[in-house]
Amino acid sequence: MAEWARPYATEPALHCHLCGARGRELYRGLRDLVQWVAEGEWRLLRCEQRECGLVWLDPRPAAPELARLYRRENADSIALFHRNVLDKLLAAVVRAHLRVALGYDRGVGPRWQAILAPLARLYPGRLGAEAEASYLPAPADERRSVLDVGCGDGRLIARLRELGWQVEGVETDPAAVQAAAANGIHARLGYLESQSFSDKTFDAVVMSHVVEHLHDPARVLRECLRVLRPGGWLVMLTPNVESAGHARFGPDWIGLDPPRHLYLFGRKSLRSLLLSAGFEVVEVQSSARWARYSLLASREVATRSGRASPQGRWERPFLRAISFLYALESRVVVRFRRDSGDELMVRARRP
Repeated sequence: MAEWARPYATEPALHCHLCGARGRELYRGLRDLVQWVAEGEWRLLRCEQRECGLVWLDPRPAAPELARLYRRENADSIALFHRNVLDKLLAAVVRAHLRVALGYDRGVGPRWQAILAPLARLYPGRLGAEAEASYLPAPADERRSVLDVGCGDGRLIARLRELGWQVEGVETDPAAVQAAAANGIHARLGYLESQSFSDKTFDAVVMSHVVEHLHDPARVLRECLRVLRPGGWLVMLTPNVESAGHARFGPDWIGLDPPRHLYLFGRKSLRSLLLSAGFEVVEVQSSARWARYSLLASREVATRSGRASPQGRWERPFLRAISFLYALESRVVVRFRRDSGDELMVRARRP
């Protein structure tokens, strides 16, 4: 069923991006079983320095090839299931948590719903609830601005706009930029480094599942630091290579996603990357928010049964029940093993 494109130009990547050490082989013979566009086999290396732990792709696609590695019509989403009464209740719990814990008073429903806020620590959990606001505290005034690097069609920052932020995006996909414009979001086309933003322009920068795709993440993070005002927030989300999901599925874990994911981080390596770029790291946490997607998509990769976004099959009652139980288990486990969640969330500040 593969619909392979022509061969990709690649380049070797034998040394760690963070510490320069050589890598030892973690997996070989990996194939693109997520989007089925890149032919050939790929391998992952892990840094030989135990205290580093960075994982990376070798060889990796050359930078000009990256745009060809994505099926734009098949954008990833973790919003897999139709809204029902429980979903609506959870949405009310999330809004209440944003009001109580992060200080929002716009876009969070009536004040009386604040009584629901304590439920956020049970399900979907604090990090799951705060994802709706990109883990950012409420802006102090209406002039506070946020930049979404890799904003896609702008849905994430459209919600931040509802919550009171001034928003702007950067995106490399022209179709996504057009979609963002249709949603009233100003998104610039291209890479962050080519936008020539002035120093100290933004109060916050968010990067949701972007850093793992970057050829030179350290350089991009230094640019994020430059455009942030002193005390400004950087929030990043990325797959957690130290997760229980990776341990369970091994080379079939959806978070690997070769050859699109060039780097894979754990808590230590992500912290090291941010410190090297000049950030003050406030919090690095793993989250089980991604658990249902991780389970279902990894099953699809493991069985080689198709591209890993067959949402119609994921609506089957049996799979929904299994994924729900797995998500509950993951949320319990992550409370005791803080490195076990499939997704890492980091909050850092410009000193």
